[in-house]
Amino acid sequence: MPDTNPPIVVAKRYYPRLSEIVTVNDLPEFLSFVQEGLNAIFDKIHYKNLQYSKSYRGDSAFYSLDIVSRKPISFTISGGLKLVLNPDAGASVSLVPISQSR
Repeated sequence: MPDTNPPIVVAKRYYPRLSEIVTVNDLPEFLSFVQEGLNAIFDKIHYKNLQYSKSYRGDSAFYSLDIVSRKPISFTISGGLKLVLNPDAGASVSLVPISQSR
């Protein structure tokens, strides 16, 4: 009897680009000489789990997000052992958590 159940297709997850929340204009003036390169880098870096809070007066703030690499960051160790840095559960990406407070 033929199998009538269609194969399950898993859609790729969408992660927004870092350039959607951080522009080169937001960076300090002393980094203006690398604007072109930073624009290209920010378009290729993705993020998830963005959280932020600011005080009522704006004198303090907290930001947190996970940088997502589209491919797992991994190294092969002797003997065929593979070390994957910060793997995300259930996805084939690596996450780098970043937080800042001021």
